[in-house]
Amino acid sequence: MKRGGTAFPRSVSPLGMSIFSWISRGVWGAVILGAVAVGARGAEGKDAKPFVPEFEFPAPLPAVTAAAAQYGVALAGIDPVVEGAGGLKPGDQVTALVSLFNGNDLAQWVVEVSDVELNDQEKQQPPLRTFTFYTNTGTEIFLSATRAVLAVRVLGPFERTSGERDGVRKATVQRARVMVNTDFLSLGLDRACELVLAVNAAKQKDPTLASINWSLRSKPFPAAETEAASKAATALGLTPERERALAGANPALLEFFHLIGKTPGLQDILKGVIDVPWWTVIKQGGKTPIALTPQFRLTEELLAGAPLLLGNRGHGFTVPFVLFIGGKSALVGKLVVVNPQRPLLASAGILGVAACAPNGEGPQVMLQVVSARLGGGQ
Repeated sequence: MKRGGTAFPRSVSPLGMSIFSWISRGVWGAVILGAVAVGARGAEGKDAKPFVPEFEFPAPLPAVTAAAAQYGVALAGIDPVVEGAGGLKPGDQVTALVSLFNGNDLAQWVVEVSDVELNDQEKQQPPLRTFTFYTNTGTEIFLSATRAVLAVRVLGPFERTSGERDGVRKATVQRARVMVNTDFLSLGLDRACELVLAVNAAKQKDPTLASINWSLRSKPFPAAETEAASKAATALGLTPERERALAGANPALLEFFHLIGKTPGLQDILKGVIDVPWWTVIKQGGKTPIALTPQFRLTEELLAGAPLLLGNRGHGFTVPFVLFIGGKSALVGKLVVVNPQRPLLASAGILGVAACAPNGEGPQVMLQVVSARLGGGQ
């Protein structure tokens, strides 16, 4: 069933930019070709214009509320953001309500993630990979890696079928420990959204800036090229800090989806929604290229107080994304993103997700952060 949504056009990069970086550890255990393409051309091939679902965050089912109370899981309340609070701290906790719509049927899960101390085995794991990139403006961007472990607890599924007003199956409780790169999570997507809107505004005001390109790769550009590009970047207001924000957006998004992919139960939900036969990915032993691409060209700003910000006191943005598997769009969606400071660091500042198959048919998934708490000592 196709719920509310819009189709968006193939996008043209407002910065003429496409970033490709191999990330050795990624979503669903596959090798991911991480593409921070600010609406870059190319990855979509001949696919039709993807459908983008609208956000539809339902209230928790009565059984969800009862189970949350039984297990001591918070379903409301987001602590004020702590500016400059650094990385995750023990006790930091984010809770999300995940809803799966399939026609008139509804299933829900409660996902709670809490930062915990590394155990002895986790301390012995190899260091996480860091990345160094170079822009054509001459900026060197280093993305560091700090390991953290999130304890995940999942309650669900709770189901309401079209034939039963309160038909609820007994839920299970599942647990896992997921290692994440807290530095990647802290990069977030909000600053990249802010930059793209600013660049688009500058180009609309001054058409001569339309041809300015910005690119990034794993080795330095020739000096003659960086000198010319640096002057152009100044005209666009591209500072090194803004360049880093743009370069870090996709690693932040990939880290968030890595957490989703390691959360018990949620993998099965995504398998039912993704519009590519799952066996084709498994059969190729994880060698199928997977690209997760934010469509920054279609970013929209949310002003403070907007309902989608769920009580967050700052402003935020919505940004569509496309998941490509083997060059084919397999999942489309939209994100609500804000500043990734604690207590929203564990979610990379992502407050909501809506996702479905590219044609809008079949099940749709909605993820809504409903609670975020600061750990002891703030």
